Amino acid sequence: MVRMEINKNIVDSDKFIDMASDAKILYFYLLMEADIQGIVTNVFATARKLWQIEDEDAIHQLIENGYLIKVSDFVYRIANGSEE
Repeated sequence: MVRMEINKNIVDSDKFIDMASDAKILYFYLLMEADIQGIVTNVFATARKLWQIEDEDAIHQLIENGYLIKVSDFVYRIANGSEE
């Protein structure tokens, strides 16, 4: 199965580095869940698997920083760097 690649320019950026550790960890897990277009349909389930709680702060931080884009109710797309 083909997955999205990690964009070194994103993870080396000050904006990414300044995010909370939980948001950075979730970003990498979501990359593993995403299809080749960056579509993820289980963002909240992935966050719950990591922390066993209903804390959405990491998700909101990824959205606010432009790394996660809401497509519809439960469908998100991981930004590939060209959106920045």
